[in-house]
Amino acid sequence: MDPILGPMFGSRIERNRYIDRPVGKLYLIVVAADLRGDTEYIQLSIRVTEYNRYPPIFTTSNYVFLNQHSSCESIAKGTGTGEMRLLGVDH
Repeated sequence: MDPILGPMFGSRIERNRYIDRPVGKLYLIVVAADLRGDTEYIQLSIRVTEYNRYPPIFTTSNYVFLNQHSSCESIAKGTGTGEMRLLGVDH
């Protein structure tokens, strides 16, 4: 599954497969959630964007990134920042 961020929810929305719809189309979906008898509704707007069906193939399968300006704690928490260049081929 490929997670897609859901900023309104502060969580993730996941899709199970490639969405084969025309690029640029807008779809509105109403989601209902039953919260112990209290029903909540939210409308999702989904715009189809161009998607590369063929992901890049990287020259190495494992990468280790060490940033001399980040602490081990910040890297473990995912709060460290840095830049990394990778080589990949798109088929």
